[in-house]
Amino acid sequence: MHAFHAHAATDVTGFGLLGHARALARQQRHEVSFVLHNLPVIANMAAVSKACAGRFGLLQGTAPETSGTGREPGMGGNREWDGNREWGRNREL
Repeated sequence: MHAFHAHAATDVTGFGLLGHARALARQQRHEVSFVLHNLPVIANMAAVSKACAGRFGLLQGTAPETSGTGREPGMGGNREWDGNREWGRNREL
């Protein structure tokens, strides 16, 4: 983060990518914009989201997301869905 002169960071858990980006943007002194070129997603999740009438906010960028150890009990892991391991771990700071 220091190499890019970042002054803030966030996780993408409780409010999804867009929710956390909005929270960071609200704290800026100057206008800010960002462009997302692509995001990794688990295969077929767009179809799952549509089948659930979008109530989880996945396609809107507001889905709570956790991809590490320490997630809510019973959520399972990525390996159960697509054979991949978790990407990180969650911990208290």
